[in-house]
Amino acid sequence: MIKIKHLEIILKVSERCNINCTYCYVFNLGNDIAINSRPIISADIIKDLTGFLERASHEYDIETIQIDFHGGEPLMMGKEKFDSACRVFLSGNYKKSRLHLACQTNAILIDEEWIDIFSNNNISVGVSIDGPKHINDKHRLDRKGRSTYEGTVKGLVMLQDAWQAGRLIDEPGILCVANSLVNGAEIYRHFVDVLHCKKIDFLIPDETHDTCKDPEGLSDFYCSAIDEFFSDADSNVYVRFFYTHIQSMLNLDLSPVLGLRNPESDTLAFTVGSEGELYVDDTLRATNDPIFTSIGNIRDLSLSEAISSWQMQKYMAVNDNLPLVCTDCIWQKICGGGRHIQRYSKADDFNRETVFCPSIRKIMSRAASHLLDCGVSENTIMKNLDS
Repeated sequence: MIKIKHLEIILKVSERCNINCTYCYVFNLGNDIAINSRPIISADIIKDLTGFLERASHEYDIETIQIDFHGGEPLMMGKEKFDSACRVFLSGNYKKSRLHLACQTNAILIDEEWIDIFSNNNISVGVSIDGPKHINDKHRLDRKGRSTYEGTVKGLVMLQDAWQAGRLIDEPGILCVANSLVNGAEIYRHFVDVLHCKKIDFLIPDETHDTCKDPEGLSDFYCSAIDEFFSDADSNVYVRFFYTHIQSMLNLDLSPVLGLRNPESDTLAFTVGSEGELYVDDTLRATNDPIFTSIGNIRDLSLSEAISSWQMQKYMAVNDNLPLVCTDCIWQKICGGGRHIQRYSKADDFNRETVFCPSIRKIMSRAASHLLDCGVSENTIMKNLDS
């Protein structure tokens, strides 16, 4: 039986949102799938997904199945329906597979009842925020143009208090979209010193060669943030983007992390919309390319059929065919050519290197220089990069 280490489902339980982020790939980058879908996923689709995952766990040896409650804003699903969906998922027969539930939210709707739901169903919660108020509110306003910062921070603090009281299984983390126009060090300090968050991730924007206007400027954000990270030398602070890339320079066995998969990967991720349609990587909807057309409905699909679909085969082939410019790049193992969305152009499909290549080179060089300053030998770094 084929082994799959991790199967992840990005589940669109709500295809609507209570805020209006300018960079949102779901609503504001020219794709109308979400707005033409039912606003809230139905109980029948939840049962269909449970059946799909049960069939998958009998068809493959899957170590972990993760369901991410996503949107839009997932809490707009409502408490009763959300809790009921969790109970249906947790009652499924997935053989030896471990089931993990997670939720990514803007946290504005968080209250004690939501925390009880997260606690009772062992849900890991991540909060989306882009920095202090004057930075966050440049791109994350509500639909009336009002600030979302205070509401998000209030929800985050409630989640942090619940975690410290032992009510949540994980410390709530922060998800922040990097911005070339702001200072990464300021963002890092705000998250650590003001919001007292120890779990952080900085996301590279979902830009393509057709939409990116500043491929080099992103390095300033990341390099200033990574300088603060090393200056702190606080082992309790976990910045996923930094940690995984640094580990790639120290560990021969770590897979590339800028690209979503490499040819030998045993991790799979799919998107499921509120109508039960199965898709590849959710961010690719912003390309309006045929690759983000429905593979089929989970009611009728098997996992093997999903994997063998032309959409998934094309998706997996992207990392198997690096652009020529990548072949001699020292950062090839870490970057893997970049995420699919960042390699896309209407003219050349997914055949270019990441649009942020100039920035990635600088970011990785800065990380390596910090490792050298910490006493890691150049030979160790080069050996792992060349493997």
